[in-house]
Amino acid sequence: MRFYTVSFLTQEFCKYSHPKFRIELLFSDNVIIYSQFIAMPHEFKITKFYSVNSSHPQVNDNIDSI
Repeated sequence: MRFYTVSFLTQEFCKYSHPKFRIELLFSDNVIIYSQFIAMPHEFKITKFYSVNSSHPQVNDNIDSI
């Protein structure tokens, strides 16, 4: 597994795009299984799951299925 840091992933998250924001993505078998939005100095987390097999990854809100 590897960690990647990006400014935003999809248009849905463009509203979070900010110099002090970042998204940490945890990849496993080409699937993003965890993402964490971090805002400084205060932290907050939004847990989402994505497929990276499409050009526009779709959010899977059904976390229980993972």
